[in-house]
Amino acid sequence: MKLECLKPHMLLEEIVFLFTLALPTSIECFTEGIQLKLSNVFIGRSSGNNIEILLSALFIGQTAISIIAYPIAEGCAVYVNILCSQAYGAKQCKQVGLYFYRALFMSALTCIPVFTILLSVRHIVYLLFQDWELAEYSGSYTDILCLGYPAYLYYKIGIRFLQALKVVWGPALYFIFGIALNGILQYILIFQYNTSIQGAAAGYVISNYLVALLVFSHIQLSHVHRTISHEWSIEFISDWYHTVRYAIVTIIQTIIGIVPATLLPVICIGMLAGSKKQLAIYSITFSIWWLIDMCGTGFSSSITSRVGHLLGANQPKRARKAAILDLIVAQLTIGICNLIVFVASEPLGNLFTTEASFAKELTWNFRIMSFLLNTDIKLVIQGVMNACCKQGIQMVVRFVFQTILGSVASVLLIHFVEWKALSVYVQFAVANSICSVIPLLILYCSNWDKIADVVKQNINMKTSDVEAEEILNLKTSVLNSKYFIVCRYLASLAISLCIFSIILFERM
Repeated sequence: MKLECLKPHMLLEEIVFLFTLALPTSIECFTEGIQLKLSNVFIGRSSGNNIEILLSALFIGQTAISIIAYPIAEGCAVYVNILCSQAYGAKQCKQVGLYFYRALFMSALTCIPVFTILLSVRHIVYLLFQDWELAEYSGSYTDILCLGYPAYLYYKIGIRFLQALKVVWGPALYFIFGIALNGILQYILIFQYNTSIQGAAAGYVISNYLVALLVFSHIQLSHVHRTISHEWSIEFISDWYHTVRYAIVTIIQTIIGIVPATLLPVICIGMLAGSKKQLAIYSITFSIWWLIDMCGTGFSSSITSRVGHLLGANQPKRARKAAILDLIVAQLTIGICNLIVFVASEPLGNLFTTEASFAKELTWNFRIMSFLLNTDIKLVIQGVMNACCKQGIQMVVRFVFQTILGSVASVLLIHFVEWKALSVYVQFAVANSICSVIPLLILYCSNWDKIADVVKQNINMKTSDVEAEEILNLKTSVLNSKYFIVCRYLASLAISLCIFSIILFERM
């Protein structure tokens, strides 16, 4: 089936549907990325002569979080997005709440092992680099950050749950509040109290709990909570196959995708090349790339919800049309984001540091990164694969081409190029293109009627018309509802207290 089969009114309708979900979700993902990467700006501008060691330590600490905490939270969140979207499309209200609480329970079991690993980062870094100062900074960062892990889990899962119910603007606004609080706290802790990397971690943790509180209030005080609160204790403890399957596959897939972008540069640039300066430059470049990638994650999550709704409603033909159109629109949007970074590379370089030579190297890294990664739509395609229950195929493709072959290529290239980060960028561009083309061909050749049958088997429950009517009539207007007024009041109170604190500290 070709794109031109879409009638003009359906084309416009699908674009509206996509941006209704994707615009707020992309804002939410983008602001979530800023939440974590805001530390790079404050540390970069406050470090002075210590900038290389602090930015390297910050990147290593964020790498540990990205490899350990992020995949687990993202895996559970994607699982919720897939199955809740399919159940919502099939009008299975009872199953929506069941999947949500299963994800919360499963993610809670990971807290102790994740804490154990994050608290050991200091010793792991020292064993790898034999640099106690670098290990101490990295360890102190992850020690504080692990305190925010429970809040991080809850808001990741809660936001994807709300998105499956087409409630999308609330989370986007909550992260804006979180960024405001995070920035204010980091300014106070880093510049007023000279806490450096520890202050950056503390600001991030506190803002995480604010966002989690807002998401919790949203779910508990709105119609959502009354709609999903049913007696399903027997179902909760039985039939965990799809829960474990989707969550574990997505966790592994996320780890496979994040390792070449985080751990591989630490090994190639930090250990093999021994260049803390280039590792510090890469850490900032990766921050910008991460933000663009988070926009892709927003589109990916939105496409999963949209295609999942249509497959759950047993409309495979329309789901296929929607997937094709959504991929095209997402590619254009990501291309525009990369173009903006390319054009604004010099101001961005000056934003992160006051050192002229460092800013110049950052500018060139931004330009090369935006040029080579302009065709990176693997995350968007992954969203369609998730909705079609084909995560396993995507996982194998990314493992072979991105992790194994990409890692080997980077290790070989690093011995032949003086600019060590270039070896990482080149393998990214090649591996990402392959990881985009192969799944795209698989989707194009797939039988979407069979995919719809698989979705039916996943849901495989009796429909309650009363419950279905309740959830389909769910109010999605966040701005005029009672729960938003409460959340807005809490956020405004927190921000007002922080502004008052700044004025007080300035007078002191």
